[in-house]
Amino acid sequence: MPSYRLLAGRITVLETFDAEDDDEAINCAHKLSLDFPSEAQTFVARWGYFLLERQDGYLWRFLFAWVPQD
Repeated sequence: MPSYRLLAGRITVLETFDAEDDDEAINCAHKLSLDFPSEAQTFVARWGYFLLERQDGYLWRFLFAWVPQD
């Protein structure tokens, strides 16, 4: 089962989790991002977007990114 990690921006890791496939990981990451406490302006100024990465051996590879909506 692949491992994934959800980040705020490019550096701040919010959560690491396993999922059956990329689609399930994207859905899970979206739900996790809704629980992230943030004010929209503070989030945009500090991080700007959420990023989902999949573990590939010792590396993390970009999978999906999105900007939170109010």
